[in-house]
Order: sequence, then C-alpha cells, then structure tokens
Amino acid sequence: MVCRLILDEVQSGIGHTGKWWAFEHYGVTPDIMSTAKALQVGATMYNKKFEPADRSALSSTWGGGSRIDMAVGARTIKVIKRDKLLENATKMGNLLRKGLQELVGKKGVTDVRGLRPNDWPRV
Repeated sequence: MVCRLILDEVQSGIGHTGKWWAFEHYGVTPDIMSTAKALQVGATMYNKKFEPADRSALSSTWGGGSRIDMAVGARTIKVIKRDKLLENATKMGNLLRKGLQELVGKKGVTDVRGLRPNDWPRV
C-alpha cells in the first residue's frame, strides 16, 4: 500500500504562520497540497511525478483558471516578498501571543494556543 501526504493549506498557507506554508514548521513535504483564498485564486500543487499522462485529466468546475487569475496570484506573491510580510506575520503573531498570555487568568481567558516557536522541530 502506498501512502500519500495531502495537505490543505487554504487557511494556513501563503504566510499566515510566518512561513510560506504551515507544513514548513514541521519538517514534512506533502505530495499534494491545496491552497486558495490568500492568492485570490484556488490551486492544487503536486509533485510532477503525479502529473496525469492524459491531457485535460485535471480540470475544475469553474473553467480551469485564466491569465488574470494567474497574474493576481503572481502579484500577491511579489507583494508578500517585497513587503516582508512573512517576517511581519511572525512578529505580530509573537506580539499577539505575548499579550494574550498576559491575560490568562483574567477576563475569562483560560488558555492561549497556537504555533509555539520553541516547539517547532529544527529542519
């Protein structure tokens, strides 16, 4: 039996966790990954070895995308890099976590969860 790792990065990808993809925090590499929202377009990415031999074997219910969608996604990536938004996500996440941890035991706050850099494996 062959197992494949398929990850859904729709909510967590494109820098939301301080890395391009949330899986990068854990030292794994998916065989197939879905993403959308932050790019303003939906996408499924996979290793080229999974490329179907038949043309048009991969399609979508909304028509297969367009050059405009591709341009919007490419520009989004460019802005994330230019404005150093991955670094900013990490900085703001740490600031938010620190502020929330100071509220534990007060105003009904009982726990603070999220990615904790000290718990991440070093890859």
